[in-house]
Amino acid sequence: MISINLLPEDIRENISYSRKNSHLIRHIKLISILSLLIVISFVLCAVFLKEDNSFFQDKIDASQTVINSYNPVVQKAQKLNQVASSIEKIKNNYQYWSKFDAYLGATVPEGIYLDTIEENQDMMKVTGFAKTKNDIGIFRDALEKTGVFKNVNLKNITEQVGNNNNSIINSFEINMTMTQAATGGGLRK
Repeated sequence: MISINLLPEDIRENISYSRKNSHLIRHIKLISILSLLIVISFVLCAVFLKEDNSFFQDKIDASQTVINSYNPVVQKAQKLNQVASSIEKIKNNYQYWSKFDAYLGATVPEGIYLDTIEENQDMMKVTGFAKTKNDIGIFRDALEKTGVFKNVNLKNITEQVGNNNNSIINSFEINMTMTQAATGGGLRK
């Protein structure tokens, strides 16, 4: 098909510009619509993220409130744990001294009066008074025979005159080491 344009030259140019303008306008409209859609999508994303962030922030705040509500319980549990530890420590110490008293009570003869008992790790120092030096020797031998104490050494014996000037009182100091059975698995368990 052959097309012949019989329109004058001015009008032909206008029609050509008109066609070009219509294409350009169509493209501008398309770009405007796409730009508007992109801007709207960014705005919607921002709103959604802000709402979503608000949702998560609400969840975080609620969790923090729950955690804060448990703080008094946690503090009470920690205090209870400290009390239980203290009780356990006292209980262990009491058991130790109870067993120690049992061993010591079995070895103390009738004429011996204990004054102090000092402990420094495995070393023990016992001071006291006795009616006779023989009672002190019997006490020293009895301590060694228990098997709980070793290196039982009589450090000193001092004779003192009693209050009524007729009696003599012997003060003594005995140093000894507690055996492994006493410190590891026996008395201190």
